[in-house]
Amino acid sequence: MLLGDIGAIKFFSMRETLAVVLNKSNLNKLNDNEKFKIWLVGFTDGDGCFTVVKSGSTYRLHYSLSQSSYNLRILYYIKSQLGYGSVSKSSKQSWANFRITDRKILNQVIFPIFDKYPLLTSKYFSYIRFKKAYDILENKNLTTNDKNKEIEKLLSKKLSIDYISPAISHLNKTSNYEEIANAISIHWLVGFTEAEGNFGIFPDKGRFHIRFTLAQKLDKILLQLIKRLLHISSNVNYNKQGIYVLATSNSRSIQNIIDLFTGKLKGIKSLEFKLWCKANYYKKTNIDKVSKIHKIIQKLRKKNNI
Repeated sequence: MLLGDIGAIKFFSMRETLAVVLNKSNLNKLNDNEKFKIWLVGFTDGDGCFTVVKSGSTYRLHYSLSQSSYNLRILYYIKSQLGYGSVSKSSKQSWANFRITDRKILNQVIFPIFDKYPLLTSKYFSYIRFKKAYDILENKNLTTNDKNKEIEKLLSKKLSIDYISPAISHLNKTSNYEEIANAISIHWLVGFTEAEGNFGIFPDKGRFHIRFTLAQKLDKILLQLIKRLLHISSNVNYNKQGIYVLATSNSRSIQNIIDLFTGKLKGIKSLEFKLWCKANYYKKTNIDKVSKIHKIIQKLRKKNNI
């Protein structure tokens, strides 16, 4: 069967088709360290920043990841895997940050990861600008004043609203599954979902809707590709807050997502996911149990100001 043959795909169930596509990807044969790196790229695409900041009379580089303190353990997980970086938590806010600012470590540890496994969102633009700033700061032939001028010129270039990462610019919403799976691996998707996904349980007139949601301010095409990869029938919508949203409550799609993500999440979403899976299992047979699960998740999030 050719994965691009839409007619042939009709003979397979949703779950079988997705499994075939993802199992064909060579990325699934990588060792755990490489899988982590791809996961980190996905997580960074969701909640990471490559920032060039003015500090006194010079510029500094910050690679950072931000999370609610509710998910503090994910930042320590990243630190332990990389072997570098610092985690800090604000005493006044419910947010924590992982950060690497040492240019030597950025060059030796961070750059090789993001060069090998490109970012799929518009953060690719920020990363390339970040690396160019690094080259400027490392240039021994430039004075501090010259470096500052070069970096200011670099930072004056702004991201266009229709920017698409080169890693997916060859794809569109009608691309076949194999092409999409080669660009969007399960490891990237898990990392991205840890940052941007929501496993929701919503009460509605004596029953509950089980919903999976991904949201992005930019990068509509990426959500369209994920929609196709996960066989989600609903469209990517643009809400009143100016956010692109991909969401599904379709039972087959939800089961597809459960099969795909089971055992792969790293942070607090692994707990939410397990509860969400239980709610999905009992949604037609034990509403009281689903209600209890919903209350547990609400309590966890309220306690941590989510």
